[in-house]
Amino acid sequence: MSRPNMPSFPFLLALCPYLDQRLGTAGNHVDLSHVAPMPVGGEMTAKIHLDAIDGTKLTFSVAVADGYALVGKGTHERAIIDRSRFDLATFKRFGTA
Repeated sequence: MSRPNMPSFPFLLALCPYLDQRLGTAGNHVDLSHVAPMPVGGEMTAKIHLDAIDGTKLTFSVAVADGYALVGKGTHERAIIDRSRFDLATFKRFGTA
């Protein structure tokens, strides 16, 4: 499991049922540590807890295990965003959404 993959997928899956279709989330801070090795292609389970809501900021704790032991843990912050405003800001900055 690579660290870039660890912070995104579980949070998106956990939040999707609760967000209006016009809204999304964007990660804005990640503090994750690997605590044990995991083989390529190994199965894992992520346990996520929403620790705090501060306006549009969501703070989660996460623990990732492979069935034998904890392999990763940490915190992750996401912001609730308006998709159309985000796409417009991206277009203005880069010329593409």
